[in-house]
Amino acid sequence: MNISKLSKHGLLLWMAAFSLLWCSSCTSSKPYPTYAQRTTTANDNNVVVVKGKRPPWMQRKGSAQVIFQGKNNLLQVMLNKQAMPSGGNQVIVIKGNGNTIKIDSADVANARFMRSANGDTLVIMGNQQRYVVKNGQIVVPPNPKGAQSNTLKIRTTPFQKSRYLPDFKTQMEGGHKAHFHYFNGLREIKFALNYFVGKIEQEGDPESYFELAEMYRSGTGTYICLKKAAELYEYAAVKQHKLAIRRLGDFYHHGVALKRTIFPGGKKSKEEIYCNSIQKNKALAKFYYAQGSQLGDLYCTAMLNEID
Repeated sequence: MNISKLSKHGLLLWMAAFSLLWCSSCTSSKPYPTYAQRTTTANDNNVVVVKGKRPPWMQRKGSAQVIFQGKNNLLQVMLNKQAMPSGGNQVIVIKGNGNTIKIDSADVANARFMRSANGDTLVIMGNQQRYVVKNGQIVVPPNPKGAQSNTLKIRTTPFQKSRYLPDFKTQMEGGHKAHFHYFNGLREIKFALNYFVGKIEQEGDPESYFELAEMYRSGTGTYICLKKAAELYEYAAVKQHKLAIRRLGDFYHHGVALKRTIFPGGKKSKEEIYCNSIQKNKALAKFYYAQGSQLGDLYCTAMLNEID
């Protein structure tokens, strides 16, 4: 037999054996990551929802503990491949009520804001805030020397009209009208949009957030975009807007998928894929129905009983 072929076969066998040993050592640790949630009582309606998966080789020892000190707090974590594995325990303490905190494309246990000379504990403080972080980059103010934890006082991530207004450009410029329950009749899309955006910027008005979300949900003045509708409902929900809370509960209880969405130019785009569906999520549905039930909404109470 040719010697060069033998050497090639030997190399392949050596690589296969090394891969097997390496993979077996990876799987010996706990699945990455491990979360432990602690709250004061079962009726406090505090929820941690983790979305996304990591490759099997991204595993770690230790755990991330989330401690709630308050009610109706939602922590959503969207995982990706950016955070590097590390050992030890990490702790997040959330103090306050009615907060929605979304850490997008990161891992709570290993996000960069958790690594500091002041220990492994982050205290997040706020009330009725919608706080969104991209890529796990939270800027934590420096603490006094010798402090064992970091403290972050959160405020609602500012509303950016530039994210929404371009979607309505065609019908605004064309002078199109639509029926609005809010105005009890017909109004120009331009008038309604400027009114709602103005109220949001001036007052953070939850009703205006809700009405703008309804425009995206129904396709009034723009294409239907369920994801943007959900974003705007969240702004209203942290202000205890009951109908917005209902909408979010229904979105995640039933799941929503549009068979077809019409965009300017008729081309399927990344935006269409982004807008087209909201996946069912029992934990999120229960969170919103429980929040609505606590506010005295009978519909949310009935739906909460149906889920349980």
